Amino acid sequence: ANGARLDVRETDIYSAFPERYDTVIFNLPYLPVEEEGLLAKAWSGGEDGMGPLPELLEKAPEHLLPGGRVIVVVSSLMDQEKLDNLLKGRTVKELGKLPLFFEVLRVLEIDF
Repeated sequence: ANGARLDVRETDIYSAFPERYDTVIFNLPYLPVEEEGLLAKAWSGGEDGMGPLPELLEKAPEHLLPGGRVIVVVSSLMDQEKLDNLLKGRTVKELGKLPLFFEVLRVLEIDF
């Protein structure tokens, strides 16, 4: 209704993004557990819960248009000190928050 174009892709970070975009939305694995297997790839973010987030943010400028942004889901179970350091110096806006019984999920918009 608003004329926005949405292009949905399944990828390992940016391999399916030959073009540049104004907004990229990721639902990354973020739970701080070390598990293996196909199903675990959907939710296991490694020991600190950061999963591929550092790589995603490092490579974002190569795949975004000027003034682009990345939107991600983060969890209160992630290593908060590492998350804060990763986001330091960036413009970050919290778009939403969902308290669950064992964690709080937040949707963050990170400008580049």
